[in-house]
Amino acid sequence: MRPLTTKQIAAVEFVGRYQLDHGRSPTYRQLAKHLGVTLPTAYERVGSLITKGWFRTKANRRNGPRRVIDFARGVSIADLPNSIERILTMAADLIDDAAVSIRPHDPIRAIDLISRADRIRADANIARTNKW
Repeated sequence: MRPLTTKQIAAVEFVGRYQLDHGRSPTYRQLAKHLGVTLPTAYERVGSLITKGWFRTKANRRNGPRRVIDFARGVSIADLPNSIERILTMAADLIDDAAVSIRPHDPIRAIDLISRADRIRADANIARTNKW
């Protein structure tokens, strides 16, 4: 499964938590409202998550032809911490690279970047051990 962007993670997290709290999937309109985006953007975001294998859509039996969002078969909210961990680790690596490149010019800023990368790596470790 391909890594997710932070915006996609927000969508996956909302759908998972909504399902846990309400026992059903959210609609596109509910997703758009929660994410603070337009309805077409919510459709686009779900479309990219369908392409990546995270979501599928199904007909909403109660409300006729409306479509609701559901996790693809074999995918669960428990898979999310692994993606978060990968994204955070990549971010920490990029910050480390930036710190190395600016160290000769601005050593104080380089030290700040290194400590920021360490905090991000700590968050990645929390995501790895977090059991949803």
